[in-house]
Amino acid sequence: MLDHFFEDPGLVARLRVCPVGSYLDSFALYLTEKAYGPSTARCYIKIVACFGRWMARAGIHESDLCEYVVEQFVRERQRQGYRLQGYAGVIGIFLEHLQGQGLIVAPESIPDRSEMGLLKSRYGQYLKKERGLTETTVIRYQGTIDRFLAERFEGKSLQLEVLTPSDITDFVRSRAHSVSPSGASLIVTALRSFL
Repeated sequence: MLDHFFEDPGLVARLRVCPVGSYLDSFALYLTEKAYGPSTARCYIKIVACFGRWMARAGIHESDLCEYVVEQFVRERQRQGYRLQGYAGVIGIFLEHLQGQGLIVAPESIPDRSEMGLLKSRYGQYLKKERGLTETTVIRYQGTIDRFLAERFEGKSLQLEVLTPSDITDFVRSRAHSVSPSGASLIVTALRSFL
């Protein structure tokens, strides 16, 4: 299936040489079935292969795949100066695919009953049901809102009624220098959909 997205057999061979390389064909098929466009699918496959190469360097086996490993990858790469907007979401899609295939075990979900957890859950439901957004987009928007609220309230109880336009402007400005224009647009769109 990788041959469908990449013409260079050498590139296909390099993509397959990592702990998750044997799953890339089924992931490519999964992306096709979910109606991802060819350029998006190519990008996602390359991100997952990059993650797989990092796993090999870090000595992480495919049986150890979980969200914590994804977080480690993103943190380490960011420390190295890489801009990884959306990488965690893409790798999350890959993990969901592997879980759906029964190749890795899905972690037991413990519902977050905190004020923030309940707000995040309601917001996610709104985005899916009312706005019809994909799971990946919902995860990205929720991450933006998590960062915004955590920065604005810093451990205090949530008081959404005290939010002001300047809070939003300050947050967007503080992030704009470290993300691409499309990343900045995503931040603004997420905040607009939340408020």
